[in-house]
Amino acid sequence: MKSKSTPARDYTTGRTASELHVSPSHVRALCQAGIIAARATHGGHWRIPKGEVERLLRDGVPDPPPATPTGPAVEHVIESVPNPVRHPTLLAEPSNEAISAADDVVRLENEVRGIQLKRAKEESLDWFRDRQRQQTQAQAAHDRQRLEARSLQIRRNWENAWVEYALENIPEGAPESIRLPVSESVRQTLESLSPDDPEEVTEPLVRAAIDKGLQPWLRNKEIELVIQEARDQLPYLARGFSEPSEWELRAIRTASEDISRLRSDATIGEIRAASITAGRRIASEYLHQGEVRRIVESVFLSQPLADQERARHSVKEAIDRLPIGSTRSQMEQTREGVLAPYKAAEEAASVQAQASRQADFYLLHVNSCLEKIALSRNLGDFSRRQQLAKELKEEIRPILVEEILEEPLSLDEAQTFIASLVNRRLAHW
Repeated sequence: MKSKSTPARDYTTGRTASELHVSPSHVRALCQAGIIAARATHGGHWRIPKGEVERLLRDGVPDPPPATPTGPAVEHVIESVPNPVRHPTLLAEPSNEAISAADDVVRLENEVRGIQLKRAKEESLDWFRDRQRQQTQAQAAHDRQRLEARSLQIRRNWENAWVEYALENIPEGAPESIRLPVSESVRQTLESLSPDDPEEVTEPLVRAAIDKGLQPWLRNKEIELVIQEARDQLPYLARGFSEPSEWELRAIRTASEDISRLRSDATIGEIRAASITAGRRIASEYLHQGEVRRIVESVFLSQPLADQERARHSVKEAIDRLPIGSTRSQMEQTREGVLAPYKAAEEAASVQAQASRQADFYLLHVNSCLEKIALSRNLGDFSRRQQLAKELKEEIRPILVEEILEEPLSLDEAQTFIASLVNRRLAHW
């Protein structure tokens, strides 16, 4: 048995022998011979420091010293010799005192050997007790691991059974992706429960966990239905028949964007209000664009088609800058403001055309002037006079048109003006 005063770092001879892979007697012989560092306890047992054992493991274990016969063996040898021969070094025959002293030595050696045997026995018992204790502890640890593994397997099977139950209770039509959040919700709930809990306690909690896992999907499904209400705000003509119209798609998209900007815990009522507001806003845009289209289509000019298309495009751009919901009067006022330059140009073109037509009529007098002049001057034959009349008309026409535009001319005033221009031109001819 180990002494309570033995430091934990010292080894018994049995443990030292186990570490060094030698016999306990080998270790004791080394201790008795002083070959290794060791100390004796009050009970006569050897204790070897841990550092000394480590040194022996590192440097090697020396052989024990040779044994010498003592005690009874010597006595037996003496008794077996009938005529003992005195040792040459002895000066005389052994005396009674010497024999008594020798007996004491033998007796002491026997006592020492008995003590050593008892100590060896105790060390062997210590070694067997240590081994028994280690085996008991190892078996206990093994049994504990088996119980823990069994308990873990039972709990795993119990959890898997409830998760399977939860997956079987997912509503039809739910996407496959919902299975993951449902199973996670159920497993989190089962962490606070035990397989020993009654089913009456576990099942309601598991069903609550299923509802919790389904909640995001159910909420998204309800939001999808609410978003469809945005389409109901559109006028009948803005809706499609076989498939959604562009305006319906815009209403759904706008409602989705507005709802995404709400806080995450917004109520269904708040989500429905946002969807309806978005649908009405798109409906206002539809009505606004219809009014814009009618205003633009009402633009008609007597100018070329390209100019009229440019005018319509300018009117549309100006009206598009008005806020949604502007009145028809505001749109018409904007249209007139845009068309003012076009109408001014149209009126100027009309006046120019009228002046040109009037000038062409007045220029007929050129031929009469040349015929009168031809009576007093040689202006060539008829064809030559016709060519001269054409040249004079082309030269006089822009002057006459400009004069008419500045101030309208009567027929007499025009003929007098033309005659003066013809005479001035022929004066240099």
